[in-house]
Amino acid sequence: MADSRTTADVNPYAAPRVPDPMLPDRPSPGGAWYDGRMLVVHRLGGALPHICLLTGQPADVRRREQVEWWYMIDFARRLTTVEFGLSKPADQSNRRWRRCGSVVMIAAPCLFVTVMVAIVLGLLLGRYLLLWIVGSLMTLAAGGLVYSRHSPLLRFERVRGDFLWIRGAHSTLLACLPEWPGPR
Repeated sequence: MADSRTTADVNPYAAPRVPDPMLPDRPSPGGAWYDGRMLVVHRLGGALPHICLLTGQPADVRRREQVEWWYMIDFARRLTTVEFGLSKPADQSNRRWRRCGSVVMIAAPCLFVTVMVAIVLGLLLGRYLLLWIVGSLMTLAAGGLVYSRHSPLLRFERVRGDFLWIRGAHSTLLACLPEWPGPR
């Protein structure tokens, strides 16, 4: 059947009426892949297999963690939720480290405030004052180290397009995932 439109009816700015050429397959959102020693997930989040994230053993409990990520050009913080499994010992260890880090993070500023109050009131003199200040600062530094090292189980590495590369998954878990098919 011939096209009955005249050249006056044709919009030169309209999109072509031919089907799009075949585009290379892109991974769908919601999946998880491995790329070397890193986990790849969609920026909208995803669920990992029922294998412990930390030990590679069969998981006993499921947890969700928000991974904080950003683009290098704007540094605005974004969150992605990843669901993963933990074995019972790994879950207990993770909870213990988080509690320990939280206690130290609360105790260190309290200790520092106590030292400052002691300075103002003149209760501590000489080397004891220096010992308290150094001790409180070392406690604060140790607490920050413990909390930052053991608090996030998954650590953001980079983002490309709609996908995030994340560190922190055990090699056994990564071996159960398909290889990342997209560009590296």
